[in-house]
Amino acid sequence: MERYYIKDGDLFKKGDTNQLEYLLKQEVSKRIQSLKDDYVLNVSEIEYVNYLTEEMRIECPEVQFENCSVETRRVLMPNEYLPMFIKFSCHEDLERTVYRLCIPISGDKEVLRYLPSQFLLSGSGHFCFDHNEIYVDIPDVNGNGENVAREIQTYKNDLERMIGFLKTDIERINKSISIYIPKVFKNRKEKILKEQQVIANLGIPIKSKAETNKTYSIPTVERRIEKPMVCDHRKAEPLTPTMAESIYQDILSAINTTGQNIERYLKTIENQDEETIREQFLTQLSTTFKSCSSTGESFNHVGKTDIMVKHGNDILFIAECKVWKGAKKLNEAIDQLLSYLTWRDSKTALLIFNKDTTVQTIVDSIQESIPSHANFVKLVKQRDKGWYDYIFYLTDSNDEIKMAVMVFDFNKREGYKHHDHNAR
Repeated sequence: MERYYIKDGDLFKKGDTNQLEYLLKQEVSKRIQSLKDDYVLNVSEIEYVNYLTEEMRIECPEVQFENCSVETRRVLMPNEYLPMFIKFSCHEDLERTVYRLCIPISGDKEVLRYLPSQFLLSGSGHFCFDHNEIYVDIPDVNGNGENVAREIQTYKNDLERMIGFLKTDIERINKSISIYIPKVFKNRKEKILKEQQVIANLGIPIKSKAETNKTYSIPTVERRIEKPMVCDHRKAEPLTPTMAESIYQDILSAINTTGQNIERYLKTIENQDEETIREQFLTQLSTTFKSCSSTGESFNHVGKTDIMVKHGNDILFIAECKVWKGAKKLNEAIDQLLSYLTWRDSKTALLIFNKDTTVQTIVDSIQESIPSHANFVKLVKQRDKGWYDYIFYLTDSNDEIKMAVMVFDFNKREGYKHHDHNAR
């Protein structure tokens, strides 16, 4: 039986909101100072300030008190945690019940690590993070359950007040940052103008010394508005958006996290087909990456694809979802995915759902059959037991594309999961 110990909480322990504001202002200065001189002189100041203000805006995560739940487990309670009247009469560990109060959260949980300027001495900092929820353990040290309900309510009330204090500070920080950004940008522009006395009038478009690239990377898919581009007096070639490698990895990580969450809670997909399961991945992508749109069953080049991430009318990422039906079907799925792609689409994923075998069987088959595919180039990296990064040749060309093959275990049998999740 587990021996109980008091865990250190995660909330409000990293620093205070004044430190958070300081770090954000440092980041603002760093970003503006890293801009090229030509960009600062030619970009619309209003557009850039609006863009960076939106980019740096923080939001307090939503704590869903109305959806809280309680889990129980039996533990051995060390003597030092017991009340005085029990401790002196019994010097051994006693069996007790621990009640775990779990509260779902959404949004950036890292914000909850910062202590608001106004706070309760109780702090409510005993809560810990666990995926998309926070939890706190409440031991029934007396063994009769008398105080548990009251302690649960106290924890909820204190945390709710602390979140209210935190939201007030975040509103203040966002307002302060919105005032700080135009000042820093203006100072940077004035410094450039002093260094470049030859520039007499910013009303005339300035031709950049650097060559304009034919492609550009989307700054980040989580931005709500796009980084403004510089308008040149030349007739510019249309730019082709490409997905930055860091964003591709973020999307894969979001897919992997979603798949792992489904693995942990298989009841959420009970009796659901492949298409319905895919919707859970689409929903997560749509909420996580706000400046892109995630759509299902959308036409792209030829055929239809399961998951597509777009920037405007341009396609940045494509993924196929397949229930495992053997190595032959795996190669057919790869062929199908490659057939959808154009030279503009260079980052893809193949999601494999296991429903009736073992993950090891699928992994062995993947490792054996994929290298024999006609378009296979190399295995870049094995991320996990069920996550492999490959490079393939694009069909009928020498262009290379990146393809992540990810396996998720949705088999409903007990006692087997290929991801090593930490039990709460």
